[in-house]
Formats: sequence, C-alpha cells, structure tokens
Amino acid sequence: MDQSSTTIKCIDALFIGNITGLELVISDSLILIGSGRLNNIVADRLITISRNAPLFINRVYGRKCYLSGSRFPIIVNEIICSNTYLYKCLVNILQTNNVVIGENVTVKNISVKQEIVFNDPYVWFENMNLKPSTRVVFNYDESIYGDSE
Repeated sequence: MDQSSTTIKCIDALFIGNITGLELVISDSLILIGSGRLNNIVADRLITISRNAPLFINRVYGRKCYLSGSRFPIIVNEIICSNTYLYKCLVNILQTNNVVIGENVTVKNISVKQEIVFNDPYVWFENMNLKPSTRVVFNYDESIYGDSE
C-alpha cells in the first residue's frame, strides 16, 4: 500500500511493521513498533520502539514521548516534548521540560528546562542548554564505570 503524502488523524493509533511515507500523524495516544520513515508526529502520548531496522522520524511534537531503540536506533531530527525518555536514539534537536537519558543516546543540541536524568554515563551532547534552575540527576553508580575518586 502506498502511503505517500498521507495524513492520519485519530484518537488512538497503533502501527506495527514497516511504516513509510506518512506525512503527518496526529493522535492523542500513538504507539509505533517497527521501522521506516515518518515526517511529522503530533501526539499527547507517544510510545515508539524500533524493530528489524532503524526508524527515522523528522519531527516529534508531544506531551509525553517514550522513544526506545532496539538493536537498531531511532533517529529523530527534532523533538519538542514536555516529558521525554530516550534509549538507543540519535537526535539532532531536543527541546523538553524533563528528560530521562538511557544508554546509547546521542543528542546534538539539547535544551532542558526542569530536570535531566542520566541513567547511563556514556551519552554524547554537542550543545547543551540548561536553565540555571534545571535539576541534574545521575542514576548510575560511578564506581562501576571507572574511578570515583
């Protein structure tokens, strides 16, 4: 089925498999499990899990976003979201109030307003913009990963 230039607007949506050619998906609750390419996602609650190949997303706008790569990463150009969880993701621009950073996460430009939580010490940022009141939490034992002196 050719889904090029397709817009989907619904209350709840579940996509499983190879997702390609969707221009815009608007949903209150959206679950994506698979691979492929999407242009824009607007969702109040978003759960995205890659499977069998990378998942490429141009823009994500939402309130609660959970993005979890598997053996293959989720690659996103821009995320603007209130609460974000990232695991095995490559992100160009991230703007959020609260974020939890899991393992194997790379973010080129990150802007956090309230809280950033690191669950793994091996993350990469090029430009980090934190407000002075931003709370930074490290949820890992430093002695496991090297010298803690």
